[in-house]
Amino acid sequence: MKKRILAMLLVVAMVLSLAGCSGGDTKKLVGKWRCEIDMTDYLMETLLADSQEMAEYISLDDVVIVYYADFKDNSTARLYADEYQVAETFAHLEDNLVDALGLYMVDLFYEQTGMSMTLNEILELSGTSEQDLRDSLGFDQVVQELCVGLEMEGKYKAENGKLYISAGLNYDVDPTMYETYSLEGNVFTITGCVGSEIPEFNPYPMVFNKIG
Repeated sequence: MKKRILAMLLVVAMVLSLAGCSGGDTKKLVGKWRCEIDMTDYLMETLLADSQEMAEYISLDDVVIVYYADFKDNSTARLYADEYQVAETFAHLEDNLVDALGLYMVDLFYEQTGMSMTLNEILELSGTSEQDLRDSLGFDQVVQELCVGLEMEGKYKAENGKLYISAGLNYDVDPTMYETYSLEGNVFTITGCVGSEIPEFNPYPMVFNKIG
């Protein structure tokens, strides 16, 4: 489960790293923009792909990653996740999954043995603990790697409805890789990508609102 979640999140990071924009809009993009990426449905599908038996136990609240794009007037940009928000979101997700696993284990134990025991009693009997369950999810590592993977800084150019961002400040933009977008006032929407395949998790459209 941990590997599937981490792989999916790193795919998001890869998609975001392709960002691109349009000619007369380069200066219009200057400022700070905020986007919310809702991963609830996809994450639910990913978790249930591992075990349909968990369907009646897992109920996810909104799993949203807050992402920022900071476009500078010197044609450089920095994109990054709100690390605190991501940590809080995945801490809540971890609680939900531990609760779901706990209920599943209690029911499964009763089904197999006919004995009613609490989760703590079952874990003690098996020589494990709730903390072991949390550690097995590995969300601390997921959050750390996700935030690092989502952060990028490079040169940007916006022309003809295409947003280009280089792979670093020491590189120029790649004209074959960009994202399509629309810009209406303080709403900047990335609608698709060119130069790479859209991954299984499709984040589009990504709607950014200007906040500064």
